[in-house]
Amino acid sequence: MFKRSSATDRFHRRAALLLVVGAFGLLFWPARALADGTLIPPWSDYTQEDGLASNNVLAVTVGEGEVWFGTDHGISRFNGAWHSWMEGADLQGGVYSLTLGETSSELWAGTATGAVLVWNGSAWDLLTRLDSPVRALHYTGGQLWIGTAAGLYLWNVDAPSHVTGLDEAYINVIGSSNGGDSIWVGTSDGLWLRQDGRWSAIGEAEGLPVREVTALWADTAGPVWVAADGNIAWRDPSTGAWEQVETDPLHARERVRITSLAGDGIGTVWVGTEGGGFFRLVEREVEPSASLQYNLIPQSINSGETSFIHTVAVDRAGSLWLGTVSGVFRSDREIWGREIHPPAASPANEIQTMLADEEGRLWIGTRGEGIRRKAAGNGLADEAFFDVESGLPSLFVTDLALDASGRIWAGTWWGLASLEPGAELWTQPVPPETLPSALVTTVLAWERQLWIGTDNGLARYDFDTGVLSIEEALTQQVVQDLALDASDRLWAATESGGIFVGEPDGGWTRYQASSEAGQSIFGDNVAALVSDPKAPGAMWAAVNQHGLIYFDGQVWHDRTASARLPSKLFYDLYVDPVDASLWIGSEGGVTRYDGRTWETLIVESVLPAASISSIVRSPGGLYWFGSREGLTFHRPDSMPPWIRIKDISGQAELISANAWQVESDGNIIIGFEAGDLYTPQSELVVLYRLSPPGELGQWQLLDRPFLELSDFTEKGQYTLEFQVRDFAFTYSEISSVSFEAEPLPAQVRLPLLGSIRTDYLITLIVTGLLALIGFGYMGIEVIQTRRRALDAVVRSFNPFISGEPVRREDMFFGRREMLQKIVDTLHNNSIMIHGERRIGKTTLLYQLNNHLWGLEDEEYWFVPLYVDLEGTEEDTFFHFLMEEILHTASTLSGLTPETKDALQDLLYYRPGHEQYTDREFIRDLRDVIKALQHFGEESHPDKHLRLILLMDEMDVFNAYDHLMQQRLRRIFMRDFAATLGAVIAGIRISKEWGRIESPWYNLFNEIELEPFTREQAMELLTEPVRGFYRYEPGVVDFIIENCAGRPFRIQQYGLEAVGRMLADGRRTITMADAVFAHGHIQQMGDTINIGLSENDDT
Repeated sequence: MFKRSSATDRFHRRAALLLVVGAFGLLFWPARALADGTLIPPWSDYTQEDGLASNNVLAVTVGEGEVWFGTDHGISRFNGAWHSWMEGADLQGGVYSLTLGETSSELWAGTATGAVLVWNGSAWDLLTRLDSPVRALHYTGGQLWIGTAAGLYLWNVDAPSHVTGLDEAYINVIGSSNGGDSIWVGTSDGLWLRQDGRWSAIGEAEGLPVREVTALWADTAGPVWVAADGNIAWRDPSTGAWEQVETDPLHARERVRITSLAGDGIGTVWVGTEGGGFFRLVEREVEPSASLQYNLIPQSINSGETSFIHTVAVDRAGSLWLGTVSGVFRSDREIWGREIHPPAASPANEIQTMLADEEGRLWIGTRGEGIRRKAAGNGLADEAFFDVESGLPSLFVTDLALDASGRIWAGTWWGLASLEPGAELWTQPVPPETLPSALVTTVLAWERQLWIGTDNGLARYDFDTGVLSIEEALTQQVVQDLALDASDRLWAATESGGIFVGEPDGGWTRYQASSEAGQSIFGDNVAALVSDPKAPGAMWAAVNQHGLIYFDGQVWHDRTASARLPSKLFYDLYVDPVDASLWIGSEGGVTRYDGRTWETLIVESVLPAASISSIVRSPGGLYWFGSREGLTFHRPDSMPPWIRIKDISGQAELISANAWQVESDGNIIIGFEAGDLYTPQSELVVLYRLSPPGELGQWQLLDRPFLELSDFTEKGQYTLEFQVRDFAFTYSEISSVSFEAEPLPAQVRLPLLGSIRTDYLITLIVTGLLALIGFGYMGIEVIQTRRRALDAVVRSFNPFISGEPVRREDMFFGRREMLQKIVDTLHNNSIMIHGERRIGKTTLLYQLNNHLWGLEDEEYWFVPLYVDLEGTEEDTFFHFLMEEILHTASTLSGLTPETKDALQDLLYYRPGHEQYTDREFIRDLRDVIKALQHFGEESHPDKHLRLILLMDEMDVFNAYDHLMQQRLRRIFMRDFAATLGAVIAGIRISKEWGRIESPWYNLFNEIELEPFTREQAMELLTEPVRGFYRYEPGVVDFIIENCAGRPFRIQQYGLEAVGRMLADGRRTITMADAVFAHGHIQQMGDTINIGLSENDDT
């Protein structure tokens, strides 16, 4: 159909100018070179902020509608909502591998602690524990294979058994082919294959000269892919020969380690590397007789770059999942893709119309570059291109049609053209001068005739006779679209004359804005038409500047308000031939309606909110959207979303599973949770239906994360149902709950109060008795408080501290909530505290040290070590750090002689500090941890050690070399990382970093220590003196206003003011005391420490 940028653009009616344009196109338009377009898939990224257990993702496995992630601090599951499991040393130590069984409910995880965990449907249970980290898991043929750093195991019903011959091998990866009959094992010393119950090494004799196998993927179709020593090879199943892949693009900058291989099952293999990014292996064009060869194509992540890829997985919809050091990245390249032909301004990207033929090929009519044709599928390459040299009368194509014989018809700016099946050259069976106008706007093939809309009327061409007939009723009308209804009546949409409908007697019925009620179409500029196959004679129409209307066979209905359209400038209407859903292309994008709900589809970077001129579905299930900015394809996923009722609160009582009792006037709130693997939760459409007793309610949209219900006026059972719809217009199963409505309980009538429920009356009586008891207790407490206050004055008690960190727990105020937050985080994270001078960093570290020593945790026993780094030189850093660790460790009470001896047999005691590097430190630290763990087996049974370094004055680290800084990071990435944690503090820790590796400070979760809020400052001023002294009105406000939230300054004011008060023998801190303190502090400046001075009223 014809789309024009302006309704006032009448150049197309000038025949002379059209002749010039046509001639120009024939003679001077440059020939177009066939080029592949650039595919832009959408990317999504997920981090800890979204719910991921840790950003360092080590393993990914794909289930039915869900994806599991193993991280260095637990396991996460994503099914549209995030859920993570991080409790326990096995999970927090790192999860290296995950594998699924025959169903998504069968799942195992291998950890750095040697544990193999099994999923029980709601939590992780211990299946078995081995002596070394579990590096790989693989399930096939009813068998679970377990690869560790010290051999291969096979799970036998209730225990693991060693595999002979591989009982000492370091296993990196396991895979299987031939339906599980062939087991492939990649080790640090080569590749092994198990066939017919026997193991054999695959090496040079078999054409695979490899050593350390780091990644492996076995295709169900037969090929096996292996990455070893930075190289890639694949095994041809037809010959058994191994073929090498050229890997120079992998090592363009430096030689990198290949960490993962994964295929999509249809020929593409993905390659993940450590530091080199990720790549795609695609078949290279070779001679038919030659063996297959592959190219390695670098890939990029649109939503954020990282070059460290731990693992790659492909789900059933073809989406690509990357587990990296920076979180999870997902590419929906098989669901959505946008193709742009270079250059971006090429007319090949200005798509005017599209047509999908019966073979699934896509024909694309462009605005200035003829017709492109794509083969079936979503490939990038154009299969064919047609221009004026191919017989087209113009490069500007307005519409395409397919007749019953398979012939393609094209409307252009200079007449009509047709292409016979299998032909390469277009013909012009209808001379342009015989048409009402040479500018063809729309074409429609029906049976043995072709309807031709132009900018000056409508014509009909008979295939059998070759006769062209002009429809006089539409003379001088700009025909913008044509459609047939279910009764085979022709409908014509015009630019200014409304809609014309052909009747069986040869006459025409006309609908205009001025027509009578029920027949009015609200506007005369009708851009597009499409028939509704579900109702005889029904038709959809898009009216520019008004909206969407619908003809039910009798009258017109305005659907604009319910459609929530992004624009009222329309280009196309399309009805899906499979599910009869309506698609609307407009200046604001593409909108879909399935008979229940509406949705405007916008996918960032792929399907932008831009004009959609043409919509079509190919027989293979692909949707294509053409715009003036390129071509977008969409293959909706078939995985349904899910919704479940989460909680019910208010005046409701649970009486049985999924059934509640409510009172007639009760108010209840129903919460729910919903999700979909590919649709963000914020874009899910939630529907609900409340059915009263004996009735069926109507589905309604819900735009809040909860539903509030009230007024259950009828006695009996109400049924509430929820359903959710995703971006692909797939609906979830219905989740329901029932409510049994009951009349109000018995009431009594009381004087003055009137009617009151008996249960409320009992509550009032009990509350009154409790209040009476409370008043008596308060009286006793007041008397005791006055006695304590008098004693404090007598002994000159001043609770404030200035200059020194606060070491007493009962004098620590304002930061308790932050302290608890740090403690909760320390189970599996490290913390970086930064803030200005004297803001309380050292106090916080002291309090954290005291708190951890006394903490009674169910799973851990903590050994905190406070280390003051001020003045520490770079070359003695690790030696000094070990000195502090040993000092604290040796003071533990109850150390056995064996543990003491172990703490003495260390490299630390070797003479020469300059020789004590990070390597010696790591070895000593491993021995210290081992000794403390042995000690903890008796002193803290069933608990895991957590050694916490509390490093103060970390600013000295800014002056250290970057290599030195990276060595510290390496310590926290070692195998004892689950045992070691840190809290570092400094004023301004530098983040300058010029190396390719991840910076050392990325290990830490940052917490900025800010000045006290007004509430925190008030707590610090009032809590230490509570029960002893009191402030005059306005004193606290005066001090807070002059302290700017600095806790050390608040302490100084308190110390000075209380000191002056005590000198006068008073219990009330007056404004004069505060003013005196202010003056003295201003006089002393920042050098003041302890603000005690003689009382001087002058």
